[in-house]
Amino acid sequence: MVHDRNRRPLGSTTAFAWPDLDRHEEIDDVTRALELFQDAAATVPAYRDFLSTHGLDPATIRTAEQFAGIPPLCRDTYQDRYPLPQLCRGGRLDGCDMVAVSANASGQSTAWPRSVLDEMVVSQRFEQVMQGSFQADRRRTLAVVGFAMGSCVSGMYTAACWRHLTTLGYPLTIATPGANVAEILRVVTELGPHFEQVVLAGCPSFVSLLVAAGAEQGLDWPRYSVRLMLAGEPVDEEWRDQVCRTVGMTDPTVDSAWMYGTDDVGVLGNETPLSIAIRRFLAGHPPAARELFGTGRLPTLVQYDPTTRYLEVQGGRLLVSYDGEVPLIRYHLGATGGIVPYHQMLDFCREWNFDPSAALRPTQATLPNGRGTPPRGLAPLPFVYVCQPTITS
Repeated sequence: MVHDRNRRPLGSTTAFAWPDLDRHEEIDDVTRALELFQDAAATVPAYRDFLSTHGLDPATIRTAEQFAGIPPLCRDTYQDRYPLPQLCRGGRLDGCDMVAVSANASGQSTAWPRSVLDEMVVSQRFEQVMQGSFQADRRRTLAVVGFAMGSCVSGMYTAACWRHLTTLGYPLTIATPGANVAEILRVVTELGPHFEQVVLAGCPSFVSLLVAAGAEQGLDWPRYSVRLMLAGEPVDEEWRDQVCRTVGMTDPTVDSAWMYGTDDVGVLGNETPLSIAIRRFLAGHPPAARELFGTGRLPTLVQYDPTTRYLEVQGGRLLVSYDGEVPLIRYHLGATGGIVPYHQMLDFCREWNFDPSAALRPTQATLPNGRGTPPRGLAPLPFVYVCQPTITS
């Protein structure tokens, strides 16, 4: 979890490409989290002061139980309290390649330092979707960024992560019209016919407007083999079905994926064909969903890599520890939810007479693996469910 934050040549990107997704079973995630904690306590002035204010000696934190007792961080009591350089290692912004800006509910903006190393780690999540769901490693793909560009996090981050995939040989061509309906429709119409598929990335509410606008203008969406990479507001399965029908998708489990992320932490996890298949089953079986999630509302369900994002649940709230230009330890994500280990999830599904891997098998048979990856859509990663209001049909 703790990386050498010194600048590295682009040739090192290959070290970040599609890691062994079952490696977390061989790595002690708690040990990594403890290492990150000790590193941040020693090198980050703001965090050292935060611990001192709470009367906590870092040397006393050696076990998982002790780690779970560390005071959590949140934006109001941490980021907003200290000058930006003090939140970085050594109290310097030297390792920062870019600054993204986000705003809270009151409109106050917050700057988030980023580096190319942050992008490369997040690129693993993008590759998991682009390769594991969209087959973009072997299909000529037009990738269209429909998120806001400029200093906003999502647009620039998406473009950067896709460009990292091009350095690995992915046949991607990236267009960055941003959240501009007219410009996206022009790009799709003019460039789409030259590619085997078009991947549209955007917030679900914007994608709804975009798809409807194209249909009203007579755009033949099915002609372009559209795939959707979503982020922002979660969606329900009726919304997914409706949009998939409009653009001509044949299998929602592999033709769409939602990325779970925040402005401050970046992407934490992503939908996979496996997680979508399970969620769609649960949408049709409310008693099973209530037993698993403890709520009548169907939450978002994604898979995540605990070697890069260490997640915990405290009082129903999700906490994350991760290594970035601003290292964060037990940081409140502002969301409620829970964690379900991979094998526990599969066992639960079988108890309800549902085998998600069997449900995906017809698709798997047509998708040969690439570069030593696991079977497409069947990443052996833990699940996290996030309880948020969803965009409905």
